[in-house]
Amino acid sequence: MDVAKLPMYTAAIRYSLVGMMATSVHYGVLILLVEQLGQKPTLATCWGALAGALVAYTGNRAYTFSSKASALITLPRFLAVAVAGMAINTSVVWWLTDVANIYYLIAQPIATVTALAATFLLNHWWTFHE
Repeated sequence: MDVAKLPMYTAAIRYSLVGMMATSVHYGVLILLVEQLGQKPTLATCWGALAGALVAYTGNRAYTFSSKASALITLPRFLAVAVAGMAINTSVVWWLTDVANIYYLIAQPIATVTALAATFLLNHWWTFHE
């Protein structure tokens, strides 16, 4: 089946599956840096998001969107979207932890869902669009 012609909901499911793997890496780095190395959650989530983005690019390029476009085009676009997603994620974690005083492991899932929705749409319509 031509992945490019999959319905948007199927692509969203695949994106979410890849996102679960990437999020596992993100959360693993986040928890390691906070719990073992004493980093602040705001900085730790940035490093976690970067590690997760590397997993997400590989999985989404191959599995979700099956992009045939050159990595010279898709990688910079993906990185731009990842930076936007990281900014959304970090802002939500910062606001919820530092302003609203919510525990970081409650704040992070809220930030993840917010960033996931925004980055799916950007990656679907721009990054891997052929």
